[in-house]
Amino acid sequence: MADYITNEKGNFVCPDSSQTTRLFLLPDFPDNCQWLNADERAMAVARLVRASVRVRGIDSGRPRLGKLRSLVLALSDWRVWGLTLASAMLGCAMVLSYFYPAFVSQMGYTSTVESQYMIAPMWAAAFVCALLSGFGGDRVPGNAPS
Repeated sequence: MADYITNEKGNFVCPDSSQTTRLFLLPDFPDNCQWLNADERAMAVARLVRASVRVRGIDSGRPRLGKLRSLVLALSDWRVWGLTLASAMLGCAMVLSYFYPAFVSQMGYTSTVESQYMIAPMWAAAFVCALLSGFGGDRVPGNAPS
């Protein structure tokens, strides 16, 4: 799903309005969310406390970290570096999709429509793989976070 709207030439036209609506739909924090009832709020706050997230109004017994110490802890965590590397690699791989029609046109398919039709099976196969992995992941017990 694209988060942008393009014109017939593929140029960016305007940002997706769902980005703005998410600002108003997602709660700031469970304890001040109006659309959760009291039990749901208590459960969400308890899960955050169990996950070692500092919750407003609840003393976790640990001293408050300063900004510099928080930065040092984040930069020394191997998971942060792994996610950063994965995000960078994913971004680089996604850029290639902009050039697929040009690659196909270099193979002799000079019509724009023809080159678009030549790359459609690749996207259809990716869609099928995404569906299969999603449904397959739902079938494997123990994969969901607790």
